[in-house]
Amino acid sequence: NGRITLETGTYEFEMELQLSGMSGTSGNAQILLLCGGTCGGYNWFTHGLDNTTRTTISADLAAHHVTNATAASVVTAGTGTGLRLFAKGSFECTVAGTLTPQIDLVTAAAATVVEGSYFKITRLGAVATNSVGQWD
Repeated sequence: NGRITLETGTYEFEMELQLSGMSGTSGNAQILLLCGGTCGGYNWFTHGLDNTTRTTISADLAAHHVTNATAASVVTAGTGTGLRLFAKGSFECTVAGTLTPQIDLVTAAAATVVEGSYFKITRLGAVATNSVGQWD
């Protein structure tokens, strides 16, 4: 069902996402990190491109996020039918629960998640972890 159960703690995540078969109407997708417990302290960035050819060499568009969701169009909206996106960041889970990464399309179409796309998450430590390792 696409969700993972989290214990309390500080988490780091990374996502590489490619979609094909999106609507040709201007708009792309919103990315949400739906927390079934209590999550906060979001600090993450995204960069990507709305283009039919996802491998186009181009300056990707970037954004910084401090909530669990991006804007309705995660990158500048275009009429391309593909999307490439990379995201990385962290958040805290202060009440255990589930986390469901979600894609909400701006315009209706039966988009396909391209093979090789991934979402990974790592627990760094307890809530309010400031460092990992032998730092002074």
